[in-house]
Amino acid sequence: MTKIKSILDAISSTIPEKDKLNVTENRGSHALASGINYINFLKENFSEDESQELIKRFLNAIRTEDPKKFYRGIEHIREQTDNSKETIIVETDKK
Repeated sequence: MTKIKSILDAISSTIPEKDKLNVTENRGSHALASGINYINFLKENFSEDESQELIKRFLNAIRTEDPKKFYRGIEHIREQTDNSKETIIVETDKK
């Protein structure tokens, strides 16, 4: 891993300034499109309250560079979903 990272660092440090701006724009564009698509996915697949909570946590995780903040939100919703499932007991007549 260190060798690969060193190679990538060397390559990125040799990119001319003009290309760095193009690479930055391109990567930013892809990240924004992906983030927007993900936010739309959350809105379409979760209740309004859940999606707003996940969106808030998603953006906060990016801002603070701490993905655990987002994962805790997912786990919280998972626990709520598991707790809301009803247990159905079927009784049979034994003769």
